[in-house]
Amino acid sequence: MAADRLAEATLQRRMAELTARRNEDMALRDQLLHARRPVPFELGESLVPAIQWLMERSAEVDRLQSVITERDEQLAGLLHGTDFNFDEKAVPA
Repeated sequence: MAADRLAEATLQRRMAELTARRNEDMALRDQLLHARRPVPFELGESLVPAIQWLMERSAEVDRLQSVITERDEQLAGLLHGTDFNFDEKAVPA
């Protein structure tokens, strides 16, 4: 009889501990859910390709600007009597 009461008391104590822990976990989960900030897009899916595109366009503009500068120097040389060879390699593909 005493063993049955002891077992029942132990079971009730463990059930109360589990219920308390579950309630704590649920409260913590609710706090974390409310603390979340909505993100309008995934960075890896939207921002990275846009940055890559921008870097590629910037490199293309730099390359074209160097060709324009070279052509300007060649034209300035012609105007001042210097003979420049306009090779086709300087023209962008």
